[in-house]
Amino acid sequence: MEQIARTTNLNVAPPPRLITLAPGDGVTILTLSGDIDAVSEPLLRDRLQAQFDLGRPCVVDLRDVSFIDSSILSALLAARRRNATEGLGFAIVLGEASSAVRRLLEIVMVDLQAFEDLRSASIAAVQATPPGQPSPVPRAEG
Repeated sequence: MEQIARTTNLNVAPPPRLITLAPGDGVTILTLSGDIDAVSEPLLRDRLQAQFDLGRPCVVDLRDVSFIDSSILSALLAARRRNATEGLGFAIVLGEASSAVRRLLEIVMVDLQAFEDLRSASIAAVQATPPGQPSPVPRAEG
């Protein structure tokens, strides 16, 4: 598992913005937490791009995210477009019906394949990837 923290240069240091990358059962799970904005956007795009380049379906877990801005929304939409073009599985996990991220996606009427739990999102992402893609990375034991 790889953790990458990004912070901004402010007088008061905000909590780190984390993007954790971990192989799951045939899917890569990117877990984000905290306030995710333009500072973290290049890292999110790079991580998604690298996994799609490997032919891996991806799930972005947003359950611990308290805020996303338009740059993150753009990165998620770009991932969905690539998914549609190349047939790679992609889903997001939103969690609680009352989350701020879920409300934002509902307000802007974004069409992303969203689930309330990681298991459902992972299954959907794997099933959306056609046979013949590279073998999934084995699940990390631990």
